[in-house]
Amino acid sequence: MVVHFPFQEDQYVLIGTISRAHGLNGEVKIAVRLRQQEPFLHIDRLTLIGSDGRMTAPLKLLKVRQQGKQFIAKIDTIDTKEEADLTAGMGVLLLREDIAEPDSGPIFLSQFEGLTVRTKNPDEIIGTVATVENYGAQDIMIVRDGSKEYLIPMVDAIVVSHDEKQVVIDPPPGLLEINTSNSNR
Repeated sequence: MVVHFPFQEDQYVLIGTISRAHGLNGEVKIAVRLRQQEPFLHIDRLTLIGSDGRMTAPLKLLKVRQQGKQFIAKIDTIDTKEEADLTAGMGVLLLREDIAEPDSGPIFLSQFEGLTVRTKNPDEIIGTVATVENYGAQDIMIVRDGSKEYLIPMVDAIVVSHDEKQVVIDPPPGLLEINTSNSNR
């Protein structure tokens, strides 16, 4: 189930959610929605948001380390497992002013939403990215074109390039046909 958090998108970027407490000293495990994981290791502060829209003030990120596809973070003012347990399920926001603009296009998965998806053939437009979800193995772009919906894995062998306007893919034979659903069924 995907949780949506109401926030001012012109001021913040949703980069993930807190999955659970980690250990006894107030650390939390964060499932981060980033195309490139490394920039998260250099973040100084973050904001937490509940599904009801209630937000914390920006909180200092004391330390962060990667563990598999998730991150373990120590956030200032969260000092016990019980306090960390209260944050499970909350969204993690970054202020846009704290984000360095990348040269190579989007790094946050939410930044792919609304981009045009085309194949290497510039005349073949697949649709528009509705959202990006992670179902375990890799991130999946959900691309819509009218009543058609395509599920496209975001792996280097398929996603050839991307910038602030479009995503170019090189799908293997049959991928678009097999990963297509018609929402009118």
